[in-house]
Amino acid sequence: MAMKKAELDNVIRNTVIDNLGIADNGTQIDGSTYAIPVDTEEGTFYAKVTVTAAQRTATKVNPAFDLQTAVDKYAAKLAEREAKAAERAAKKAAKTAE
Repeated sequence: MAMKKAELDNVIRNTVIDNLGIADNGTQIDGSTYAIPVDTEEGTFYAKVTVTAAQRTATKVNPAFDLQTAVDKYAAKLAEREAKAAERAAKKAAKTAE
């Protein structure tokens, strides 16, 4: 018998939490959210890590997760950031040259 969606999501989350050692290195603060301590010269700070299972099936509102689409979207986001940074740098250089 196939697992229910909630059961499969739980298996996915717990597998990732175990594989990354999140539970061993942090403190659980919510269902699948952990606070991971990071010691710095300024003191101890925390990163919050939440593990979620990707959407497997499309709905009317949300498409199913597609790795290539996610990678492409992130690459486009990075390219846009770089273009904006280059534009700011060019404006700053032009202003300095005046």
